[in-house]
Amino acid sequence: MVSRSPNGAAFSGQTAVQLREIMAQKIFLVTGATGATGGYAVERLLERGHAVRALAHREDDRSKRLQELGAEVVIGDTSRASSGSTMYRHRYSAR
Repeated sequence: MVSRSPNGAAFSGQTAVQLREIMAQKIFLVTGATGATGGYAVERLLERGHAVRALAHREDDRSKRLQELGAEVVIGDTSRASSGSTMYRHRYSAR
């Protein structure tokens, strides 16, 4: 049996319970995460227990700090198509 998401996409190999958990998990994508405003947003979201995917242009002390706080840091650039698949991919397990 193939399970389907609310938009009709097929998921194979996962139970209905696993799919509900996946769909219920919200991950916030914060672009500009190493800047003042983005960094503040990441910190507040993490403090409130949310999962955060933080987009940074490069690996540096600021991106490493966000990772240490618990954010999933993705190195990329919103203007480059190759970054998109990494930024928007679904995450099926918590870290």
